Amino acid sequence: MNTDIKTATEHIARLINAYHLRGKNAPVEGLIEMRIKLSTLVFYVAGVEADAYEDFVTAEYNRKSKFIESKEYYVKSGESVAKAETMAEAGIITERKAETQADAIHKRLQLIRLAAKEVLDCLNQHISNIKSEKRLEMTGQGSQHFPAT
Repeated sequence: MNTDIKTATEHIARLINAYHLRGKNAPVEGLIEMRIKLSTLVFYVAGVEADAYEDFVTAEYNRKSKFIESKEYYVKSGESVAKAETMAEAGIITERKAETQADAIHKRLQLIRLAAKEVLDCLNQHISNIKSEKRLEMTGQGSQHFPAT
C-alpha cells in the first residue's frame, strides 16, 4: 500500500483511539478539532479509494481482454472451445493476481473509510449533544436531576 495512504490510515486509527480514550471527557473544542482532522482524512481516503477502484476496473478489463484474445487464438489454432478456455485461463494467472490485489486494496480502503465515517457521525452527534446541553444550561433548563416527588 502507498506510504501516504498508510500514514493517513494510521492517523485515522490514532484519532479514533484518542476519541475512544478521551471522548467523554474531552472539551468540545478538542472534539471539534478532532472532527476537522478526521473529516479531512476521510475525504482523502475516499479519493484514494476511487483511484484504487479505477485500478481494479483496469486490472479486471486487462484480465478479461487477455482471456478473450487467448481463447480466440487457441480456437483459431484448431483447439476445441473447452480446451481453448482452459488454456486461456492458464495464461492469465498474472492478470488474475493483479486484479485480486487491486480488489483487495479497494475493499480495504472502502472498509477504512466507512468505519471512519461511522466514527465521524458519532463524533458529530456527540458535539451536537454537548452544545445542546450547554444551551439548555445557559437558559436554566440544564441537566440537573431532581428527585421525583
